Amino acid sequence: MQKVQNAHDVQYSSHTKHGEYINTWCLIAMFFIEYVQMLRHKLGIRRATICLLAVVAAINTKVCIAETVSKAGDDQHLFNCHTGEAFSPPTSAHNLTVLIHGNAGNVLDMAPLARIAEQHQQITACFTYNQRHSMKRSARLLSQHLDTLNNRYSLTSMRLVGHSLGGLIARKSLTMLSTEAVPDDIQLVTIAAPFAGVRIAEGCGNMALRVLSLGIQDLACWFISGDKWHELTTASRFIQQPGALPESLSLHLHIITQESDSCRYYDMQGQCITDDFVFTPYEQQLSQRDRHLHTQQLEITAGHTEIIGKYGPIPDSLRSAMNWQFGSPLEQLASLVTTPAPLSD
Repeated sequence: MQKVQNAHDVQYSSHTKHGEYINTWCLIAMFFIEYVQMLRHKLGIRRATICLLAVVAAINTKVCIAETVSKAGDDQHLFNCHTGEAFSPPTSAHNLTVLIHGNAGNVLDMAPLARIAEQHQQITACFTYNQRHSMKRSARLLSQHLDTLNNRYSLTSMRLVGHSLGGLIARKSLTMLSTEAVPDDIQLVTIAAPFAGVRIAEGCGNMALRVLSLGIQDLACWFISGDKWHELTTASRFIQQPGALPESLSLHLHIITQESDSCRYYDMQGQCITDDFVFTPYEQQLSQRDRHLHTQQLEITAGHTEIIGKYGPIPDSLRSAMNWQFGSPLEQLASLVTTPAPLSD
């Protein structure tokens, strides 16, 4: 059985993808053309050659990364949230909860949330993915797994719980479900997900900088974020056109974290050495077009990893909201949720 080796590491395997080589050769051709353009613009052979060598080195890194992809490059994507072992489908299931971790995370990060679901007789599974792939590709893969499970069990209810970028993947996957077999009741919980785009990635969407850098900026953005680099910006199609959610969605619990003044690691004297701030509340806001009739918003003061109980207990407010979401009438959420503030598109 496949197993995650460490709670903070992703298991890797050597698995070369043909498509990655195609992308690599496309990059080589593109940058060869740019090299010729540098010479034509009289940048000088020496300067142009230095630029080309830097590009070739980065492309070589791409090939190495393409040859060593995460376990999500294999066929197995659903795992036990507590042990990291491959998910073993039960003989029967009616209520399924699938949890999706965030970027640089793994399935074991979602174990505290899985325990809450299991207290309400939910079958749980954690979905993992190649974090260098595009979020759309990961969402399509997730939707295929959801369709397979639903066809197998004829689920009466299905819940997705996504943290950070996992929330974006979870939401997108619901727009890709097969229309022939959709559970009667679908609920979505997104926690600290940057629905408005990632502010630090805005430079990657600056067309002027992309042109002036002769494509070097695109490669730098890819080097940092992988194939999803173009999806993270506010103006990206992924953010601006999220897609229509299924009609059977009865709830989107949209949890925004107030991460300022949070801390992830402390030293022996109790001084913060690493903060737990990743996204601002603005980055986590839903646009008007992305809101669903049954969207409920909850703001919680907690750090980005603190909110899912990665290094400590889950905040009481999130635990209460999750318990109500799983086990009680939706009307009881009214004491916790806040009305989404209007946003300009």
